Amino acid sequence: MNLNMQAFNINTLLGGLDKVRDVMGVYQQQLLLIVIVFALLNCFFGYALRKLWSVIPGFFLGAAAGYAAGTYTNQTTTITLALAVGTGLLTAIIAFVLYRIGLFLLICGLVGFCLWHLVNPNDITGYLGYGLVALVAFVIGLICVPFERISVILVTSICGALTTIRMAYFFKDLDLNMMFWIASAILAAAGMLFQFKPWKEADYWEDDDEEEREHRAKARA
Repeated sequence: MNLNMQAFNINTLLGGLDKVRDVMGVYQQQLLLIVIVFALLNCFFGYALRKLWSVIPGFFLGAAAGYAAGTYTNQTTTITLALAVGTGLLTAIIAFVLYRIGLFLLICGLVGFCLWHLVNPNDITGYLGYGLVALVAFVIGLICVPFERISVILVTSICGALTTIRMAYFFKDLDLNMMFWIASAILAAAGMLFQFKPWKEADYWEDDDEEEREHRAKARA
């Protein structure tokens, strides 16, 4: 009986995921345009918007967990959506308050998203591909968090550029080629140049550096 119920819940969860895929398929072009806009903002304003960006992956992680819980326990559509939104808002607030956690989630999410679309884990046998993508994203997140300004600018510029060009290729239904990498490199370089602002005076970054030192001191404490 318990095994039958568990199998039923898993099938229900998979059915809910299929519905999400169907909706995304219907609005694919609109979603691609939205992703391109966010990726461009990330490429050129990633560091300035880092606190806002760190909340977004926290919300989606919580929303996914709430949706999975509601679907798995066979709740009504209204309750499932309420669980998804409520859990998403809760984790978004946690990510905003615990800023370093939100920053870690942001970097992991960006790196994982780019690797997912560039490497295609399905080409690797079993779950190894997914595990490698998650592991690489996790390690890069751990390495980058202590060096906030440099790491955020580099990650947002590179990932923003790669995502923008990749989504544009999706939109035009094109295969990856050498031009993809050239365009991504040019856009990433432009994003880094704009964010690092080498034409600014040295004291431009003093406030941010002081804030970063305070974060490190609190982390050590």
